[in-house]
Amino acid sequence: MDRPTPHRAAHTPLDREDSLASREERIVAGYLEGDEEIRLAFSAYTGSGLGRRVVGVTNRRFLLIRSRYWAVSDRGLLWTDPVDGIALGERGGRPHTTEVGVGNAYVVVRRPNGLGVPLNPRSGFLGGWTSARATIAALYEAVPGRSAA
Repeated sequence: MDRPTPHRAAHTPLDREDSLASREERIVAGYLEGDEEIRLAFSAYTGSGLGRRVVGVTNRRFLLIRSRYWAVSDRGLLWTDPVDGIALGERGGRPHTTEVGVGNAYVVVRRPNGLGVPLNPRSGFLGGWTSARATIAALYEAVPGRSAA
């Protein structure tokens, strides 16, 4: 069963067989380079909720990995950018726009090329507003000083 809160990794690279690591952490660990360390790993729905992704933040990179819609899985790396080039932004005038009744909370990840990717990190298809807000707060902490003006 998926845990409803953001998943933080230890300060060392994860062993893929580590039973204490979340599915998201194990997926991101498969893309680590050298002495890279995971700061945060979580799953999120994209845009209007039609796709699901695994998001990884390391000490050097921001990773976006394709996942199956109904279950977290590794369907291939979509893109990766240096974490220093990432900005976290707003949707609808506020960083955490919440739509009543469906549990949606969004954050926009602005890539170095200027493209914005809206993410809704709720813990499941229905609801998860509290966990989404906690994950967004953890994302701002994992990517310090990167708020878009």
